[in-house]
Amino acid sequence: MAIPPMIATPEAFVLYSGPRDAFDRAEPALASLGTTRYVGEDTGLAALYDLALLSGMYGTIIGVLQAIALVRSEGVNATGFLELLQPWLAAMSATVPAFATAADTGDHRFDVASPLGMQAAAFGNLSRRAETKA
Repeated sequence: MAIPPMIATPEAFVLYSGPRDAFDRAEPALASLGTTRYVGEDTGLAALYDLALLSGMYGTIIGVLQAIALVRSEGVNATGFLELLQPWLAAMSATVPAFATAADTGDHRFDVASPLGMQAAAFGNLSRRAETKA
């Protein structure tokens, strides 16, 4: 989970899965690539985690680019808009643990500040606006 210039730095991390004893034997050499992250015995877990992390990253990038495109479509300076967008995204990222807890427990009834139905209505508005400014 790094771009090439990050390789061999602490900021890079590499996901590993498979037999734990094989990872333990190879870990000193693997650590030269970046921080090692062993995620479990199932050999497919590293690939799953990679795809899931990239899904979160690309979903965020697409959302940011769409937000910038929306304000730019009306001539608003994108750099100035960031003073609102960045703290908003930081505040929204604070809700991620609640989503994970609800997914793990299957209980989506508590700590619901924004009901799913309300969010679903917003998707139609976002879609229509994107189509009109394409």
